[in-house]
Amino acid sequence: MLIYRKLLILTLKKWFKSTTANPFSFSFLVISGYNMATSHQ
Repeated sequence: MLIYRKLLILTLKKWFKSTTANPFSFSFLVISGYNMATSHQ
């Protein structure tokens, strides 16, 4: 699942740039992204 991991990292980078002023949505994305990454391993 290397393609999925690269896609997740790219999405996280985009969200990090756009949600620095919105920590709630950023933390939600991190938690959901972490759950997805661990379930696909």
